[in-house]
Amino acid sequence: MKKIIAIAFAILVIAASPAFAEIKITNVVAEIEDGGREVAVFMTITNTSEDPDVLYSAKTGDAKEIKIMSGNMGGDHSAASGIGIPAKGSTELKEGAAHIALEELASPPKSGDTLEVILFFEEAGKITVKPTIK
Repeated sequence: MKKIIAIAFAILVIAASPAFAEIKITNVVAEIEDGGREVAVFMTITNTSEDPDVLYSAKTGDAKEIKIMSGNMGGDHSAASGIGIPAKGSTELKEGAAHIALEELASPPKSGDTLEVILFFEEAGKITVKPTIK
């Protein structure tokens, strides 16, 4: 009887737990911008889970400041508190739109350099990407 209760409890705990987002990152690249004072990181973020997620922060040892930028095709950009990734959908971080801005770089970036950037998601946790500068 105790075994049945333990199994039933385990099933309830699993059923009540939030589903963690399953995030896939593809097409990761970085470009030098603003005369070499900034690097913009672009990528496609795909969420394969049933729940939406949010990219809320990023970290790297290559820059003193990192901003998650919202944007529109008109070129207007502003810092954002996060970028939504829809359930069973994708969000593209691209030039002229939402992207990650690395500012106050430790050393001048060069084409071919590889950076390590840690992305932080509300549901999926942290994911490391390594964009190469174009």
